[in-house]
Amino acid sequence: MKLIGFEQHKTFFNNSYKNNKLHHANLIFGKKGIGKATFVNELCKEFLLCKSEIHPDLKIITCLEDKKEISVEQIRQVIEFAYQTSASSANKFIIIDSACELNKNSSNALLKLLEEPLANNYFFLIAHNLNKVIPTLRSRCNLVKIDELNNNQFNQILEDNKLVYTDHNQQFLAMICDNSIALALNFADDFIKVYQLLINSVLDQKISEELLKKISEKNFNFYIVEKTINVFFSRFVKDNNQLLKNFFFNEKECFEFLKLKIDPRQAIKIYEDIFNKLSIVSSLYLDKKLLLINFINKICYEKV
Repeated sequence: MKLIGFEQHKTFFNNSYKNNKLHHANLIFGKKGIGKATFVNELCKEFLLCKSEIHPDLKIITCLEDKKEISVEQIRQVIEFAYQTSASSANKFIIIDSACELNKNSSNALLKLLEEPLANNYFFLIAHNLNKVIPTLRSRCNLVKIDELNNNQFNQILEDNKLVYTDHNQQFLAMICDNSIALALNFADDFIKVYQLLINSVLDQKISEELLKKISEKNFNFYIVEKTINVFFSRFVKDNNQLLKNFFFNEKECFEFLKLKIDPRQAIKIYEDIFNKLSIVSSLYLDKKLLLINFINKICYEKV
């Protein structure tokens, strides 16, 4: 993925490294999905003159696939790596992706390493939410904020990745993805399709067979439905308060239809009910399909 929006930060880090002024610990933070991890990975490989995917003097720590937190055992691996002699370079680099996933024990273990930095070891911690990184850890780092992508940058990256859409669809993707390019690259077509099918289901007052078929696909990520319902409700409430300036697909007709059936306070109650149930359903698609059918029925048939 071609990185856009990191030019200034790249110049800063390159100059710092060249002049031996690179801070031993850098905390890179900003919205999730804008390319922070890709930027840091490419930067460290450039410092190491590495053209392959791996390098013996680069250590990358991420949350294990079946875990929700980075464990203290993983940080012990970092400590061991930090005390080893570098394999082929003058310096070693450690990437923690993300620092938001460090638990109390792993945070404290890492803190001890950052409090007494070893020569020629450079840390890059990535964070999507700075408040989830303990203050003592933040205080040991050089904080670098990565700004969100603007619409032009977002659209440029889509085009660079050969994802070409109409202006209307590009604006919709920027909105539903909050300009997170990672979300767009992974789910662009599904977001467009599911949102349209959701609107049509409401207008038809029954869930679309095409929508049921879509969410039943083997590799379909149900997060798309959660995000779609979230955005749908949010925009409906904004429209009720005359805060919506533009509409996507058949939103205007759909919202006018719903205004005859439910008021904004009811919409919020329905929204809360659906998401409370979603948080406790099993991972079986059948249960989630029933939940989606229930959602369509509630907003179409509940009395005001």
